[in-house]
Amino acid sequence: MAWASEFAGAGHSLSIESDWTLGSPVQWKDSQGKVIVDGRVTAADPPTLLRFTVFDVRTQRPEAGPEDGITFKLTERSGKTVLWVSQGDFSTMADGAKFRDLSAEIWDRALAKVKWQVEHPIGYD
Repeated sequence: MAWASEFAGAGHSLSIESDWTLGSPVQWKDSQGKVIVDGRVTAADPPTLLRFTVFDVRTQRPEAGPEDGITFKLTERSGKTVLWVSQGDFSTMADGAKFRDLSAEIWDRALAKVKWQVEHPIGYD
């Protein structure tokens, strides 16, 4: 069974569907259920590491190396949990600078929401 999450980004309401296991598909769908971004889980070591590729289905898919995609890592520093996020190398893509800048804008909003949710947990004491 796939896990889905709804979010708004780049002016669109999207959902992400995946079971987040190594090799499984990751699909970002619009409100009509059309896949607009497709990828695969390329690294998974719960609960500390998750990496998956991200490809816009409307453009030619570039070559992807083992470190490409979006990577989430959880580490411990001075007794606190640190979330580390990175997203691939845009220099290898056509219009890479445009996609890098757009991604940076989306990450600024998304990480602000993650920070707020971590600081305001629901149902935890």
